[in-house]
Amino acid sequence: MCARADGTGGAQLVQPPRGRVFISCASKDKATADVVCAALEARGTRCWMAPRDVILGRDSPSALMDGLDGSSVMVLVFSSAANESPEVLREVERAASRRMPILPFRIEEVEPSESMGRFIRRQDWVNALTLPLGKHLAELGEIVEQLLRTTQ
Repeated sequence: MCARADGTGGAQLVQPPRGRVFISCASKDKATADVVCAALEARGTRCWMAPRDVILGRDSPSALMDGLDGSSVMVLVFSSAANESPEVLREVERAASRRMPILPFRIEEVEPSESMGRFIRRQDWVNALTLPLGKHLAELGEIVEQLLRTTQ
């Protein structure tokens, strides 16, 4: 549960919504993650993404884990930076331990490291290596919607 200001000076406890997407990315890929988030939210899909959804004053690791725990699907913006990021690997490990579907949105021609490869499978990738990005975002949105229907 997260405390949020209710606009009257008090606070209320808000249960994190179910059926949302956790977007994981390396900090270098935040601009692409923002585009992914906007595209999914334009389709009506709720997303959780750091640092946007981290409540001010909350420690980031706990907020990330709560964000993951309140989500049903992970979209991993997959690049060489994400592949090498210990933070991204921890998020992916947590999602896998919860049996959460992990959908890599591959933005660079890179193979997963041995550690990352334990959690993501090539056949699950959405390859977004070519332009226009819009067609790949549409494909991602359709797959995410299917996954959300099957994880409810």
